Amino acid sequence: MKKFLVDSDVVIWFLRGRDKEIKLIKQLAFQGDLFISVITITEVRTGLSKDVGGVITKLKEIFKPQPVEEIIAEMAGKYKQRYNLEIADMLIAASAVVSNSTLVTYNKKHFPMKELEILNVS
Repeated sequence: MKKFLVDSDVVIWFLRGRDKEIKLIKQLAFQGDLFISVITITEVRTGLSKDVGGVITKLKEIFKPQPVEEIIAEMAGKYKQRYNLEIADMLIAASAVVSNSTLVTYNKKHFPMKELEILNVS
C-alpha cells in the first residue's frame, strides 16, 4: 500500500475544514496510509489558541505521526546545507525520503530534492 506524508500546509487547510483538502485526504486514505511529520504537529500547535488538545488528538487519529530519528536529522542537516531552506521543511523532506512516502504539499518549491516523490496538489 502507498504511503503519503502530508505537509503542514495541506494539514492546516484540512483542519480548517476546507472542502478541497477534506476530499483530498479522503482520496489519499483510500489509496494508502496517511502520515505526518512530528514537525507538522509543532507547526499546527503553534497556530492554535482554542481546543488544542482536541485538535492534536484529531490529527493523530487521522495521520500517523512520523518521529524524527537520527537518520532523518542527519539527512535534514545535509539538505539544509545544500538548499539553505527552512529547517522544518528539510526535516519533513527527510522524513518522507526515509519512510519511502510520497510528500503531499502545495509548496513544491520548498522541496527541490530529486529523490523525493512529491504529489503537488496546487
